[in-house]
Amino acid sequence: EYFLKFYGRRFFRIFPLYYFYLLLIFGVATWFISISYKQKMMQAAIDQLGYAVLYVYNFYSAYQGFNSSPFLDHLWSLSVEEQFYIFWPLLIFFVNEKHLKKLFLAGIIAGPVLRIAVFLVYQTGYIESFRDPIFLPLYTLPFSYVDAFALGAYITRFPIPNARKQLAYLSVALP
Repeated sequence: EYFLKFYGRRFFRIFPLYYFYLLLIFGVATWFISISYKQKMMQAAIDQLGYAVLYVYNFYSAYQGFNSSPFLDHLWSLSVEEQFYIFWPLLIFFVNEKHLKKLFLAGIIAGPVLRIAVFLVYQTGYIESFRDPIFLPLYTLPFSYVDAFALGAYITRFPIPNARKQLAYLSVALP
């Protein structure tokens, strides 16, 4: 029941309008191609629809062969959101309550560590499939946000002692 309610709310909130938009883009692009209007741009949009349909547009936009489409470029963030909604509830459901705090803290630490690790590995030349500059793929990939997801989850599940004081310290320490 937990998953049915959770995923049901997400389905009715996002899917209808999202897939209507994708269908509209397909129809408009197909029509524009048929009247020979901006055929390359329209074909690029049609070619990329599969990534959007499967909510992996963010992975495509991180790829070196990425071909920007003004109709679909903004969908990378929705892909990250949907990937989060698929993975995160399962994680919380299957991890024992007494281990959640450790999991969230690990996620908060893992976010910056993962971003730095990918950046350093990219600098060595071992990752050639990411597009340049490296901050673009890092910005669109879901693991780049694990710290934000974990911090949000932590805040909703556990009290933060002296929250205002900690915020003041973090405001000085983090920048």
